[in-house]
Amino acid sequence: MKRDAGYNFTMVMSSTLPSNMTTIVPENLKREAWERGIFSLSEAIAFSVAVGVMFIFSMVANIVTITVIAKSPKLMLSPFNHMIISLCVSNLLSTIYSPFVVYWKTFGLFEYLLPEIFCKSTFAIEYWTNSMTIQHILCFLAIRTVAIKYPHKLNKFTIQRAKMLICFIWFEIALGNLILGMWLPHVYLSSELSLTGRTCAVHRSRWKYAGLFFYIGNHIFLFIFTFLIVILTVFLIGVFTKRMESIRENCIQRFSILGRYA
Repeated sequence: MKRDAGYNFTMVMSSTLPSNMTTIVPENLKREAWERGIFSLSEAIAFSVAVGVMFIFSMVANIVTITVIAKSPKLMLSPFNHMIISLCVSNLLSTIYSPFVVYWKTFGLFEYLLPEIFCKSTFAIEYWTNSMTIQHILCFLAIRTVAIKYPHKLNKFTIQRAKMLICFIWFEIALGNLILGMWLPHVYLSSELSLTGRTCAVHRSRWKYAGLFFYIGNHIFLFIFTFLIVILTVFLIGVFTKRMESIRENCIQRFSILGRYA
């Protein structure tokens, strides 16, 4: 049985087929591929359109945000704004690769026609930028918490330290996600991984490494940091609630004092 990279491979040789065996033709393979995929063909088209709209919005929003901050000397004096620029750059990278992610999970699921570099980088950058966003949000919440509880210590967070924190976030996530994430997937020709053509997947020989990557990586870079975000969010809600109650009590006391002299 001869196989090649596309739908035209010979599934079986007619001379070796029993008379009662059904030959699978390319059109049937295409239909079965969509039935076994994550999305149907109509869902894939609708999903692609929705992502296209979000792609345009995200590109414009992030570019405008970066431009406004970068062109304002006053805004660039804030360490917090340097963190925002870093987050916008990460979002831009994620947005640029979003069409390749959609293709990988829809039209390219059973016949991946893009060069192998997109197969390797799409998964890695998607995972990398997700972790980047989570850690940036955690840093924003931590800075906000310090500003509320210890406002006199906030001036210690300088622009230089903000840049050091940004470099650390980008480097440690790249080290923990990007390198291994690009090594795992590969474009395979027609085989047991895909009966319909080229596929971007992780080979069985690397499944154990992929399992460790997802188990350890998800816990370290996603679950733990997301849990910390939830804790800080609940804490900040409690702080804001107490502050609002304190402000309301002060207002009531002032009005009651004014009422006595009225």
